[in-house]
Amino acid sequence: MIRKIYFTVLLWITCFLVAQAQTVKPSIRVTGRKCEPEQGCGGDSTRFEVTGVTATSWQWTFEDPNTSDPQAKSSTKAKPAHLYLQQGSYRVSVRGKLASGAEYSTDTTIKISTLPPAFEFFQGKEDTTICKGSELVLDPYDSRFFQGTPPAEGTVKYLWYPSGDTTRTLTVTEKGCYSVEIMNGDSCTVTDRINVKICGEADQQASKWYFGSNAGISFEGGQPTVITDGKINTPEGSSSISDRKGNLLFYTDGRKIYDKDGNVMTSRDASDTTSLSGSPNSTQAALIVPQPSCRGCETIYYVFTTRDVNDSLKCLEYSRVDMRGNGGKGIILDKNNPTGECNVSERLTSIENPKDSTYWVLSHGLGNSKFILKRLTKSGLEDADSPEIGIPHTSKYQGEGQIKFASSGGKMGVVIPGSDGSKNYAEIYNFNDSTGAITPPPITLDLGPAPPSAYGIEFSPDGKQVYVSLRGNDSTESILYQYDISNTDSTIIASTRIEVARSEKEFGALQYAPDGKIYMAVKGSQYLGVITPPSADSTDVEFELDGFNLGGKLSQLGLPNFVQSIIEPPSGPGISVADVCFGEPIEFGTGPICDPLKDKYEWDFGDGKGKSTQQSGQYTYAAAGTYTVTLRQYNDCKDTTMTQQVTVNPTPIANLGQDLNVCAKSVVLDSKNNFPNSQYIWQRNGRILAVDSTASSIRVDSSGQYVVFVLIGDCFSSDTIQVTLETPPNYSLGPDQKLCTGKTLQLDALPGGSSYLWNTGANTQLITVDQAGNYSVVVTIPRTNAISCEVSDTVRVDLLPLPNVSVIPKMSLCQPNNQTITLTGGPNDQFRYLWTPGSETTRVISVNRIGTYTVEVSTPDGCSEAHNIEVIDLCDPQILVPDAFSPNGDGQNDRLQVVTNHISDQDYEFRVYDRWGEMIFRTTDRKESWDGTYKGRTYPPQSYAWVVQYRSTYYPERGISTQRGAVLLAK
Repeated sequence: MIRKIYFTVLLWITCFLVAQAQTVKPSIRVTGRKCEPEQGCGGDSTRFEVTGVTATSWQWTFEDPNTSDPQAKSSTKAKPAHLYLQQGSYRVSVRGKLASGAEYSTDTTIKISTLPPAFEFFQGKEDTTICKGSELVLDPYDSRFFQGTPPAEGTVKYLWYPSGDTTRTLTVTEKGCYSVEIMNGDSCTVTDRINVKICGEADQQASKWYFGSNAGISFEGGQPTVITDGKINTPEGSSSISDRKGNLLFYTDGRKIYDKDGNVMTSRDASDTTSLSGSPNSTQAALIVPQPSCRGCETIYYVFTTRDVNDSLKCLEYSRVDMRGNGGKGIILDKNNPTGECNVSERLTSIENPKDSTYWVLSHGLGNSKFILKRLTKSGLEDADSPEIGIPHTSKYQGEGQIKFASSGGKMGVVIPGSDGSKNYAEIYNFNDSTGAITPPPITLDLGPAPPSAYGIEFSPDGKQVYVSLRGNDSTESILYQYDISNTDSTIIASTRIEVARSEKEFGALQYAPDGKIYMAVKGSQYLGVITPPSADSTDVEFELDGFNLGGKLSQLGLPNFVQSIIEPPSGPGISVADVCFGEPIEFGTGPICDPLKDKYEWDFGDGKGKSTQQSGQYTYAAAGTYTVTLRQYNDCKDTTMTQQVTVNPTPIANLGQDLNVCAKSVVLDSKNNFPNSQYIWQRNGRILAVDSTASSIRVDSSGQYVVFVLIGDCFSSDTIQVTLETPPNYSLGPDQKLCTGKTLQLDALPGGSSYLWNTGANTQLITVDQAGNYSVVVTIPRTNAISCEVSDTVRVDLLPLPNVSVIPKMSLCQPNNQTITLTGGPNDQFRYLWTPGSETTRVISVNRIGTYTVEVSTPDGCSEAHNIEVIDLCDPQILVPDAFSPNGDGQNDRLQVVTNHISDQDYEFRVYDRWGEMIFRTTDRKESWDGTYKGRTYPPQSYAWVVQYRSTYYPERGISTQRGAVLLAK
């Protein structure tokens, strides 16, 4: 009985299921967009799916007369999509097999609705500018721009972003992106956006920086202020993004995303707690790039991440953030999506395509020379041409360091670090922002051996300079270099390198900032290094190692990574004019006060002649010099006047003459340039010579090809000469010579020369010199090959001093008295002496004869000098009168005779007086004597006075002398 009941129930269930299978029919579920495509946006497709049965195959047919591609009218996919280009009703059918093997078929008719009237703000402009403090009314159907009939009130709905207003018009006073979505009764929408700018205020999407150990900077308002509430604590790369007003949206270290409040951003899938795939030790671990929107404001952001070079995969991946989620704080849509690129370096940079507002995203492969270029469009991430050019990045060391686009566009740079002992390099490429073309060959900069290792790279805002940081270690210092890349000649670029800074601290990443400066990470420091101003000439660059105080937080190696083109320098007009060479026109220009407001211009070029009312153009000065350029620029919001000096440099001269084939040890190469403030670069066989940069001429002693570059500012000329030197024969003037003072010396340049040229100006073989100095001669010697050899030598002539001797030139003796005197020839016995006459060799001699005596005094060096001493006869007068005489006739002493010597006969007088003073004898004859009588009278014995007057024979200038005395007359 039980078995019978069981089979009855089983039969009943089987019949029920069969009945159900026969009554359930397949149907088509329609999802996606059921409206016409929005103009210019391509449109989202309508999607289809079979429901109600379990199908295993599908053959779809889309009856769409507006589709010309046959393949688009059918599909074998389970969930196909079809794009309807026009409104209308369309039949869709599908047939196939079920899981049971049975066949099925079904169809449906769908309606594609029309859109609300399409519109464009301000006739399709992406941006508009208003004066600060003014109002702008946004109206999608503004009669000034909309051609057609606006929808009737109540037939459409309006939704404004970001305010949420639902009115047709919106009045705005602040800058930002504003969009409106207009929806009709069929839920079809049209959208457009406008970026509203305030005159004089820059967009501030790069105004908030988070990096290092909880460090941060705000550039909101133009000047940097410290942020201390950052949640990032990472050794290297990070990225952040703000809206156009400078309000923070979110930031990331490549592993976590933090919202504007510093909270970890949640995922759309709340259970997904996976970290992003960026590595903390990757140089550029993260990069936030906004996804272009067709006509609305950007709300989707791609967060690209790189892994460090020690990671096994080293893949480039991205996650997506939607800022409309979580009440405007953002939500992560998905994480770690593959880009199809692995074995990728740590490098990551981006720049906007100005042609279509898409974004280029650039990295570099590891183990090859491939640049990995992607393009982010409104449809998503697309592959772009990724050339293999430049130095291969083969080692893990070469996978580190930054890659950067120039914020001004047109250039891209990458550092290639070396390992221990191998060289560091940087490569600079031209990059077409509109096409994505990377143009070889690069400018390759040799940064020297590692360590220190190349790490950071950044361009000045005008793209004319590039800065490179090299990271030191415990044994080597870090270095910061600047290169001027305004020239395309690699040799000249290499010569412009200057060392901006050197330190024992570890230098890291470089990043251009909205305040117009470049900031440098310094590992472990409470400060960032600051370069001001980065576009100035090298002599004007200022660098502060402790340039910005992080408020107690620490810098590490990394700084935040940005889309380089969103970093806007301080806004406003400014004269753009550069120094030129004479004869070339200056390129003058100015930026807008606040684009797109129309400005008016009044240029005065400072030479009394040139004027212009154009925004930019050319002007040629009639003469070299320095001029003051004045510009008045004004619009409805502002009126400003600016001045700037411009220098028209003379074109330097570089003329080395004809090639030289000479026989000489060296030749002088002269550039023939006489302009002041010139700089010179000399090369031999392609290598720069280590000579002074101000040397307009140099002497060279080797054969080869010589090139001189003469520079005045950015003006330069060059010339090349081939120098062939034949080795001249050996030549010598002999050893250095010594010459006694007062003597002469003959220098002999030796015979055989066809010409002689002494540094004295003489042009003879022999010259006679009498002064100390270096005497050089250039001798031209004829050769058999018709090349004259020039030989030269220098001889030193030193003057030796004469003996320092002073003698008494005249001395006297009394020869009649046989007097002997001594003559002295010098002060000491270090000298040698030779007397003539007599040939005596002593310092002192004795003589008793009158005459001229000559002494020759010689120094130990042999320098001698003769001195004459004249010895003359000079005797003093002598008067001798006896004390007594006896005139008694005995023949003994009978007369008083005055004995005289050396007395003149003239002026002589002898007188005798008695005791009463009566003169009793007088004579003027020296030979006459007194016999004791006077006038025949004999005088008695007693004492008588006498007086003798006389003049000296040898000293007549003494005049008449008188001598007195007394004589005793005895009997």
